[in-house]
Order: sequence, then C-alpha cells, then structure tokens
Amino acid sequence: MPDPRAFPDDVAAALERNPEARDRFAALPEQQQVEWLRWIDRARGRRGRAERIQELIRRLLPQRSTVEEVAGPPPRNYWWVWLLLLLLLVVGGLLAYFLTRGGDKTTVPDVTGLRQPAAEQRIRDKHLDALSRTGRSSRPLGVVFAQVPGAGTQLGKNQTVTISVSAGPGTIVVPRLVGLSQGEAVSALTRAKLAPQLNNVSSKKPAGTVVGQKPPGGKS
Repeated sequence: MPDPRAFPDDVAAALERNPEARDRFAALPEQQQVEWLRWIDRARGRRGRAERIQELIRRLLPQRSTVEEVAGPPPRNYWWVWLLLLLLLVVGGLLAYFLTRGGDKTTVPDVTGLRQPAAEQRIRDKHLDALSRTGRSSRPLGVVFAQVPGAGTQLGKNQTVTISVSAGPGTIVVPRLVGLSQGEAVSALTRAKLAPQLNNVSSKKPAGTVVGQKPPGGKS
C-alpha cells in the first residue's frame, strides 16, 4: 500500500475522518489504490476533485459488504468521443448532400444577339426551359436583346430562362422643327430618340433657326 503520508492532503484528511473507509482502502490491492488516487488527480477544479473524493469514501463505507465490491474507480467518461463522432457524421452527411446536388445544376448560356430559335435551342441544350417575350428594341426583328437570369448564372435543371425578343424599333412621329432654334430642334429629336443631321443653308431667317426638315414634321 502507498504510504498514507504520501497521499494528497485532502485525500488523507477524508480517510482520517472516516476510519472505516480508511481501513477498507488499506485492504484494497495496491494497484486499485493507485488507480483511485490517479482518478482523483484527473478531476477538473477543486469542486470536481472534492466530488471524486466523496465518491471514494461512499464506495468504501460499510454498506459495501466486501472489499471486492469497492473495485476500482468509475471508468473514464468518453462522451466527448461520441460527440465528435456524431459531429463527423453530420458534416459528412452535409458534404454528401451538397456534392450530390451539384449534379442537378447547370450554367445559363449567353443568348443575347442570337435569333429566337437558336437562342431557345441553346437554352434547351443546357437542360433549361426558355420563355420568350417580345419587346421594342434597336436590335433587328427576332433577335434576343435581353435575358433573365444573365449568362453564367447557376440554375437547377429544368428551371426557366426568360428571353426578350426584338419586335423591331417600332414607329416614331417626327416632331415639327421648322421655326425652332438649333438647340431646341436637337433636343426635340433626342427626346424622340432620333438622330439629328444638321445642314447649314443661306436664309433670311435669323442665324441658328431651322428653316426646313426632312422628313417633314408629323411623318411616322
């Protein structure tokens, strides 16, 4: 048996307060005594250490009928190992989920500038659905001038890409410009989304006044 004087003070004091527990501890095999002392030393903090000393005394009290029943200290608690294994399983499951979902993704192609049939076919080739809508645009008739979502976007297969197909520029009524100043005429054409072309001519009108236009005002 280890020399009781070599016991930690708190263990020695607890055994001295409980002579019966002390005697039963002395009757244990030396290896079990060492295991008990090491188990107490592994406790966290003073409170944990005190609780382990109390557990030792409790097991040594007379209600234990034989020395064999005292046995060694309680086994180590490996709950953290199980917690770590559970965490690894959860992380592995999430990784597998996202990796398998990657196969359901596809990239939206760039179809602006293509004619409607070619654009729709390119979208279908990427396992996506095409929804076509028409709108006024400076692009030629039947050419895609916009798409939603944009090229390069990741979508799930069979999702929809909306394309805007040009219906042509449409018609604009030319504003009446004769009699206006040059600045007023240019502003009126710009608002009408028309491009002005200026020609200087001799006239009795004040300088900078519009004296004629082609096509005439009011023409579509």
